[in-house]
Amino acid sequence: MPPGTIKNGVDISGQSYYSGIGGNAAHISAEDFLVALHLAKADYEKDLTAGLSAEEAYYKAVTGVPPSEALKARYQATADTNHSGAHPKPTVPHFRYEEFLSRNDPERGVDIPQQYWGNLQQLMDALEVIRTALGNIPLRINSGYRSPTHNKKVGGVANSQHLRALAADIACRLPPTEVADTIERLIQDNKIPEGGLGRYNTFTHYDVAGKKRRWDNRT
Repeated sequence: MPPGTIKNGVDISGQSYYSGIGGNAAHISAEDFLVALHLAKADYEKDLTAGLSAEEAYYKAVTGVPPSEALKARYQATADTNHSGAHPKPTVPHFRYEEFLSRNDPERGVDIPQQYWGNLQQLMDALEVIRTALGNIPLRINSGYRSPTHNKKVGGVANSQHLRALAADIACRLPPTEVADTIERLIQDNKIPEGGLGRYNTFTHYDVAGKKRRWDNRT
């Protein structure tokens, strides 16, 4: 990748890497950085090349060379630890997994399907960047993952990104317009993933689905 490349909010262009989370710098080797990314991300399938695993393909995409046998062994150990490659339960410093559970009764508290944990990790990582950009103020998750029942109950569209744990409706003490403007700037600066950005009177919708979508439902 060219110098200064930003992927998922992280500069991966050199041998010293910036986490992009909470303003903490991390100076680690390229291999350790990639292992950390493997633990924290779930979108490597799109980086596959013929004959390589997802992890190997991502390493090749970043470095331009096939991964070493030592790194392959480390990836395998990671996969074994994570139950044959299953994504670990999402975690970030300032948001709890439970904040993103579907909020309907009687399904309130029902666990997010594990197949969507990787999606949620991407979303939570982006929300950490947004939180930092807004001055490290707390963000309230009005709606995160939605079960199909809850999505129908609240009038969500059939293809809502909430159904796959890719979206969050957020609010804080700042005006929603300022929140949405900040998210737009972060997307343009490649600090968070492209996706949907919806403006509402009392909250802001953001999702990491990858396709640019904008709407304004303010009255």
